[in-house]
Amino acid sequence: MVDFDGQTAGDLVHRIQSTMPMDNPGTLNMATVTDIAAFILQSNGLPAGNTELPADPSAQTLVHFEAVKPGS
Repeated sequence: MVDFDGQTAGDLVHRIQSTMPMDNPGTLNMATVTDIAAFILQSNGLPAGNTELPADPSAQTLVHFEAVKPGS
């Protein structure tokens, strides 16, 4: 399992882009990779924003992950 605490949506997108699909990493286009990242975020209960997750990597760095600490 990867710990994304302190990382950005851009880091998640980059990881997906560089590792998927397993049999041919790096072949997915940015729109598909961004859709996969948005699906992962939604599936894990993160709140949706007012707009879609942008495919622009520089805009993805504006979304930061912060782990919820036990007892918080």
